[in-house]
Amino acid sequence: MEHHELLGRLYDEGMTNYGTSEAKRKVEFAVKKTGLTVKQVKRWIDNKRRQQHRKEENQRPIRRRRQSGYNVFMKKYICSKGGTAPNKAMVLQQGAEEWRRMAEEEKQEYKDVAAEENKTMPNVVQLGESGFRVFANKLCKEVTDMCSRVEGVEWVLVCSNVSIGASAVCGSETGVNLATSTCFADQLCSASGYDEVTISSSVTPAEYSSKLRFKVQEIFNRKYREATGKNKPMSYQQLEAGQIQSTGLPPNVKLKRPSAYGKETLQKIIDAESAIEFTVSTQTSTLAQS
Repeated sequence: MEHHELLGRLYDEGMTNYGTSEAKRKVEFAVKKTGLTVKQVKRWIDNKRRQQHRKEENQRPIRRRRQSGYNVFMKKYICSKGGTAPNKAMVLQQGAEEWRRMAEEEKQEYKDVAAEENKTMPNVVQLGESGFRVFANKLCKEVTDMCSRVEGVEWVLVCSNVSIGASAVCGSETGVNLATSTCFADQLCSASGYDEVTISSSVTPAEYSSKLRFKVQEIFNRKYREATGKNKPMSYQQLEAGQIQSTGLPPNVKLKRPSAYGKETLQKIIDAESAIEFTVSTQTSTLAQS
């Protein structure tokens, strides 16, 4: 117990890391006074920092956009009309027209609701990476709920926090495929002045590679259908038999199953999509036989 009290006091006095000269002196002092090893003190500091970070993130409010009467009305309108609307554009257009026709007294009611919501809005805060993930996931759930009410809508939400170099992507399958295959999240962070981007929240690095493989698989299946005139995916049996030949692939890239490519090669194939062509024959390649 005494160890924890001493370590806690040293932490409050600046032993929040073990990289600076001052922090190193405090670590040495802690080792001398507690009998712990340097490794144990460093582990305690790491654990303390994680606990402190989680505590701060839980206390930090999330920034929200200020509401207007129109915003409040449209949320209600989309929830009530979206499920039966043919597309999102029509929902928004109809909602805007109804707002324009609305009596000023009724508009004022929505404005009053918005004013009440704005009174309870938190101050703008800085978020760490874990707080950013919480924010992005919450926002994604809200947008997912709204878009699910409109049949056939394709969408993508890209959140980018330049200060920590993190981004999050969610949306419909088509939307996420487009955002990840074009590295849009990375480009958004880079355009804002941050080059070292880490994908977080809805899309992990593994999921990102999976999206690229899925995109390449779509490309190969389409090229195969164009070559055969059949509405079937690429036959891996024919591929392994050497019956599928390709042109237009990037230099030094051979035609394989998408799962055999790394992330960089997958991206190169996607970039070369327009130049790729397949030729399918019924003859087994002698190269494949050997």
